[in-house]
Amino acid sequence: MNEKEVRKYVFRTLYKKPILKKHISQSSILLIAEEDFIWDIMIFFLDDVFRKYFVKKVGECFVIDDHDYDPWVFTRIKSYGWLKEDFLRRSSIALWVFGNALIVQDEGDSFSIILKEHRARFAELVPDFLRAKYIELRSERHNLRYVSVKRRLVASKIIRATIVKLCLEICFLSERKPYPYKMLLPERSAIETVNGKKILQIGRDFLRANNDNLIIELSESLVQEIVSILRITKLFSDSFLDKWWFHLT
Repeated sequence: MNEKEVRKYVFRTLYKKPILKKHISQSSILLIAEEDFIWDIMIFFLDDVFRKYFVKKVGECFVIDDHDYDPWVFTRIKSYGWLKEDFLRRSSIALWVFGNALIVQDEGDSFSIILKEHRARFAELVPDFLRAKYIELRSERHNLRYVSVKRRLVASKIIRATIVKLCLEICFLSERKPYPYKMLLPERSAIETVNGKKILQIGRDFLRANNDNLIIELSESLVQEIVSILRITKLFSDSFLDKWWFHLT
């Protein structure tokens, strides 16, 4: 993306929008885009301004969809309160999305302060997130054995996809990094984590496998790779990693 072009669009186009121009100088503006063919812009306002001005005029879900510009621009208007709730609702994904955003404007460092607070919160919660992901992984692997015996092919595919997703998320969390949403999880794990590329290679074979014995064998390979990764973190005891079923809730 061309950062200069993004800033030009914001200050020459969005600043002139009648609904925005009164308050936009007091906002935080971010570009959240993974592809050059569309720009996803978010503007955050103080809660009082958002509630008393925007909600009254245009409702809580106001967007500006600009197809006249190349690339297309999709601008969402939210409050800092919404941002904080998003961090609480989907901590890892929100941190990855907003942590990788281009900050076009940040009045009073309002966005940066919120981001810093939730990065600190995420760092404290990483062991809990990892613990939950690992238990879910082992439980899904247990379910896979059952559906393989019963020849439930669709259930097998769903469970295998879930197992690969969990493994890739654990790759991020084991390095105390937030992970992205599912659409970007495979490619970003291979780039942004030490073990993601290897896990992804096994995961591809695992998802393509049609033989029950091979499916179970590859699922065991994935589990053992994850166990090895978690041992290195020294966050969990061998008893927890090996006897995970004692820790089901």
